[in-house]
Amino acid sequence: MNRRLLSSPRARFLSEPFVNGYTDIEKENATFSIGNSEENEDIFFENAPEYLKMRCKLSAKSEFPDVKISAGYRTTSNGEDFLMNKKLYDGSQIAMNGMVSEVCIEFLDIQTDCKIISEELAKIAVIYRKRFKLQTVSKRIPNYPDRSNQQSGIFMTKSDAHPFAGCYFPGIKLSEIQPYLFYVGTDVRTEPYLKIISAKEAIQSNLVRISKDVDTSSLSTLEDDVCNGEVRFKANEFTYMSILSQKDTLTSDIFTILFKKIND
Repeated sequence: MNRRLLSSPRARFLSEPFVNGYTDIEKENATFSIGNSEENEDIFFENAPEYLKMRCKLSAKSEFPDVKISAGYRTTSNGEDFLMNKKLYDGSQIAMNGMVSEVCIEFLDIQTDCKIISEELAKIAVIYRKRFKLQTVSKRIPNYPDRSNQQSGIFMTKSDAHPFAGCYFPGIKLSEIQPYLFYVGTDVRTEPYLKIISAKEAIQSNLVRISKDVDTSSLSTLEDDVCNGEVRFKANEFTYMSILSQKDTLTSDIFTILFKKIND
């Protein structure tokens, strides 16, 4: 076999590679178009950008009414009727640390360069209020035999879950800012109790039934509200809707929300 056919080919280039021949492109004024769109979208338009990234902070209020809850119960199925009476919000039955009636989202600044909208929002301060449904009147709560905890000779009862308050503490995640519900019943010692349960646990578990008076949509977390576009504001004649939130801190109440411009 001819050894010359097995040797590597050799080539000698008399000029520079192809790309080096275009060093005279004016890079600063060059415009590049990717795709076949005929319309360019400027998401950083000064007066009304398509998207706004806003820095916000949380604040909360704890204002509760003076109400009493009562419920009838028995220690045996055919036994004597008793009546429990408990104050709901005075802290004697339920620890009220972290319980709130309202959480607010306050505007701090816009990270997108848009001076006009930033000045308008500075006048508004609070851009969203999440008011938690409370038990506002004293009432007797119906209860029923607790079929989930039947034990021989013990008659246990439980009520449906009713609105109580919201949860908040410094550094809390937006997904944990949610409504809480209360319910009453009797335990294995036939002692009456008053307990609370988070909206998440009430929805995902079979621990307690949710009262028909409670609209499931009202059990949303603050993160639900942001992602569902509930946080809106109007500035410079344009309406913006929340689409995403980000909070990575453990002790700070500062977080960011991304907004998208929408057509009214």
